[in-house]
Amino acid sequence: MNIINSLSPETQHKRRAGMHLFNNYLKEKQVPMEQIVLKKADVLLSNALTWRELQGGNHMLEDLRKMKTHVGMVLSMFSSQDNVGQSPIIIELSKRLKLDREQKSKYAVILNLQMLLDYVRRTGLGSGRQLMRSTMTFVVAFSGCRMTELSSMRRNDITQEAIRTVIQTKVKKGKKVRTFEIIFKKKDDICCAAKAIELWLIDKNCTKRNDVGIWWDFEKKRTLGCVGCSKELKIIITDVVVSKKYAGSTIRHLMMTDLRSKEATKVEVNEFTRHAPS
Repeated sequence: MNIINSLSPETQHKRRAGMHLFNNYLKEKQVPMEQIVLKKADVLLSNALTWRELQGGNHMLEDLRKMKTHVGMVLSMFSSQDNVGQSPIIIELSKRLKLDREQKSKYAVILNLQMLLDYVRRTGLGSGRQLMRSTMTFVVAFSGCRMTELSSMRRNDITQEAIRTVIQTKVKKGKKVRTFEIIFKKKDDICCAAKAIELWLIDKNCTKRNDVGIWWDFEKKRTLGCVGCSKELKIIITDVVVSKKYAGSTIRHLMMTDLRSKEATKVEVNEFTRHAPS
């Protein structure tokens, strides 16, 4: 299998961002192919990073980050080391050069999933617009779906079974469209997405058409789009934390944060959110 050809154009472009620097290092130091293959990959990457550091310049840090990420990825493909970029040598070098970006919290107050669930338990599912917002909250929180996925959900995408509800959804990545199933199992709890969907579909305000979105704009009397869905979710967030800083898409990240706190891997989080990395 040709590894290079198997990569998407987007991925190849990102890889080239660091590889041309590594290529310059190999040419300048006249490193033979045999040494590239036989030498420890992390040592080779460390030497290349040190070489770029000594050159200095305004773009030094960005170049070093590109090399660490993309050259490390490529070397891992041909090395016995699983993750060259995470070897002790590279980690120590990254700390010295301060290559890891500082993670800054977007909001001063962190919203968590339990706050939302407790709010629904206090206020109940309600009916009409309140029921719709509660249902949307459960769908996004328990599936990690994007606003584009949420707004495109139609009746003919939803299958209700005795013990679960299944929603067919599509995710577009570049030019490729992938189909997924979002599954909500029924449980004896008010915070149950399957039951909430069932109640919303029989609510008088929910459209009975199969070919349009199920979420309703109560003010403009039409189907909600992406922005409209985000605004509806933002209202329930504001009620929970009394803050207007959050966007509706914040709810999507709650379960992702919860999964990470329980030591879920990046692959597992990507599978949950149906995110297909390049």
